Amino acid sequence: MKVNKQYRLSYTSRAQEIVNQMTLEEKVYLMSGKVSMEQMVDDFSNGKHYNWMPYPAGGNERLGVPEMKFVDGPRGVVSGNSTCFPVTVARGATFDKDLERRIGQAIGKEIRAHGGNLFGGVCINLPRNPGWGRSQEVYGEDSFLLGAMGSALVEGVQGENVIACIKHYAFNSMENARFKVNVKADKRTEREVYLAHFKDCVDAGAACVMSAYNLYQGVHCGHSDYLLNQVLKNEWDFDGFVISDFIWGVKDTVEAANGGMDIEMCQAC
Repeated sequence: MKVNKQYRLSYTSRAQEIVNQMTLEEKVYLMSGKVSMEQMVDDFSNGKHYNWMPYPAGGNERLGVPEMKFVDGPRGVVSGNSTCFPVTVARGATFDKDLERRIGQAIGKEIRAHGGNLFGGVCINLPRNPGWGRSQEVYGEDSFLLGAMGSALVEGVQGENVIACIKHYAFNSMENARFKVNVKADKRTEREVYLAHFKDCVDAGAACVMSAYNLYQGVHCGHSDYLLNQVLKNEWDFDGFVISDFIWGVKDTVEAANGGMDIEMCQAC
């Protein structure tokens, strides 16, 4: 749901007031997740599944800034006892934006009931590789469909005062080599095929974007000044925040920060 310009300026002004009161250490603290890979492995060893509780990041108790509390996934809320909705590709086959919006509303309500405020399940990658294990997490193979259905989910979730995160930005279309593959595309293919649906969801008001593991034109997507700063924040006027994918989403702290990354999520150390 888009926020009108008056309220947007008001929120920006209030946010700047809070930031102006922070120390450098407090500002840096806002930029990281609080669950390590070691903690995750320990949870798994004790019979707890991934994201059994909302994963926290950032926050500032002194100034009343709440933590980001991340909850997956594309079939509904992972944390707690929640509804398991039909797989995303099946929902895409309905071509029913109103139904997807209502699913988003239900997901948003359940996230809030479990103490979360950030939904990481708006998956809109284009499945180009038949071996991609996560093809079922997206709506289909058409950019227009991905943008339309993804936007509906964003609107439904955010209508319940939960932040919707669209992912994985961008060019993430394979599994086994996703940490090292270097994707290349000409400008027309980039804009008409791979980025159009992300822009649709940004225009629908998505407040968060998750970067991809892979490289684009030789640069890790989580470090990409072109994708994160030039396209997303400057050209598309995105005023939300960018988070990394978990564990290996950031390879270099300085490159990522300068490249437009806002929050490095849960890492291996």
